[in-house]
Amino acid sequence: MASMSHEIRTPLNAILGFAKILKDTDIPPQQYQEYISHIESSGTILLKLIGDVLDLNKIEEGKLTIQNEPFNFIETIQSCIHPYKFQANEKGLEFDVLVDPNIPIHLIGDPYRINQILINLLGNALKFTKEGKISVSISQVGNPTLHEENIKLKITVQDTGLGIPEDKQQLIFESFTQSDDGIVKEYGGSGLGLTIVQQLITLMNGKISVQSPSQLIHTKGGPGTLFELVIPVKIKTHFSDHTIIEAGGLLKDIASIQNISVLIVEDNVLNQRVASYFLNKIGCKTDIAQNGLEAVEMVTKNLYDIILMDLQMPVMDGFEATTIIRNKLKKDIPIIGLTANVFKEDIGNCLNAGMNDHLGKPFKPEQLAGLIMKWYRVKDGVFTN
Repeated sequence: MASMSHEIRTPLNAILGFAKILKDTDIPPQQYQEYISHIESSGTILLKLIGDVLDLNKIEEGKLTIQNEPFNFIETIQSCIHPYKFQANEKGLEFDVLVDPNIPIHLIGDPYRINQILINLLGNALKFTKEGKISVSISQVGNPTLHEENIKLKITVQDTGLGIPEDKQQLIFESFTQSDDGIVKEYGGSGLGLTIVQQLITLMNGKISVQSPSQLIHTKGGPGTLFELVIPVKIKTHFSDHTIIEAGGLLKDIASIQNISVLIVEDNVLNQRVASYFLNKIGCKTDIAQNGLEAVEMVTKNLYDIILMDLQMPVMDGFEATTIIRNKLKKDIPIIGLTANVFKEDIGNCLNAGMNDHLGKPFKPEQLAGLIMKWYRVKDGVFTN
């Protein structure tokens, strides 16, 4: 518990500390930007820690479910690995990636959880490797036949880092556990990452193993560690005639969404300002509703292209407001659930209530812009292949 308290308070102290420093009007512009970056990176660390704790709690309660949805294998892997390759280069480490070209591009599984597993393993490799190399390889298990729909992915992440003593190799999968107390002092960490990795792989009916020393041969670095996991997925064999654009990418034609009218339904003033700022910056016109009841009244009187709908609000929540807009007002305006509820079942509740999509807080500007573009195009009947 002391370790967890430390992990939470450390980034929080940085956020509050640098925010206080920024109140000093005499800070040089270059230093100002540096402090903003520190606040952003500390917030990201805190967000990941909170996510780990919530995920572990859901797993222990048996409420975390694995999804089976179509995804682009190459895009999923690239988006996950690229940032770590950059960080490794910045640290002076070699970073190799080997992907079997025979793995089908379009698969069915849980891309979010696969990414989460890779992020945890790569994050550890990067943290504990001071010199040498990090290597990632992804291949198929066995030789599936031409008409086989079920395949298994074998993912190997290895490094030339500290390594793990043999008698500690199974302990690292226990909650709040590190292989050595000295590691906590030097590197920090909550000891939750590998616990979640193992639990997620088990939920996917997969397997994970650890080996130290690793199989990497390098003139620099330590004994290293090798993690090998096997995850079953399916090959996507049926495709619809149209594929709607994916949200979350940078907009290629920002001018095409100028003057879109967006209703932001949000009771938190700070969140109102954040959403308004990002939307106004890309040329959208925005109105604010403080709760679901106000939103219903405003939709009755005004025309909107898209609605951003928070879920938990006083007077009337987002679910009830959406139901009224759909069933009583008979409006088919695209509604995007904008909320801190980021579990899969919460997203399902949004869709079941009549919302079209979901964006979890905190969000990045390009994610919000991507969803606005996506649903504005859908609203106008425009699709891209």
